[in-house]
Amino acid sequence: MTPPASLESFLNAAWSRLSRGVADPKSACNRPTLATTGPEMRTVVLRAANRDAGTLDIHSHAQAGKITQIAADPAVALHVWDARANLQIRLRGRAELHIGTPLAKDVESRLPARTHEIYRISQTPGAIIPSPEVTRFDGPPAFALIRVTLDQIELLHLDRSRHSRALFCREDGWTGSWRAP
Repeated sequence: MTPPASLESFLNAAWSRLSRGVADPKSACNRPTLATTGPEMRTVVLRAANRDAGTLDIHSHAQAGKITQIAADPAVALHVWDARANLQIRLRGRAELHIGTPLAKDVESRLPARTHEIYRISQTPGAIIPSPEVTRFDGPPAFALIRVTLDQIELLHLDRSRHSRALFCREDGWTGSWRAP
């Protein structure tokens, strides 16, 4: 990635990479790190990126620890480091949980058949088990959609000639401002 020529091109590059992350499992943006309360972080898979709405979607097992944490405090952050582009993307927003809602059921219905098994694990994610072989996939469906409505996007591009940082806020209409790197 070349140094951004404008705030608009910088934001466009970020959204382009986020959208590519949904479609391309090899993209750096496919597996951002999600931070919730605590601090607690984990790698997640980006499932949808909607620039017009300013939202990102993540799927989860409904009994995973992150679901409890988000229910208690919906403030979340996501982090991506794209090594090929020398670009850091930091995203902050509020997560909304969809479990058993029409939206969650619609999203789940479009998942590949083999993926449904993941959301039928009968043990609670993170529970102690004697070995991986005893994992059972006979539990009730436990699909959760996490929709993050972004409040801020912070971008940092590292380049030999110059580093560039910008912060974009929803409340400012995503106009953005340059920041010291």
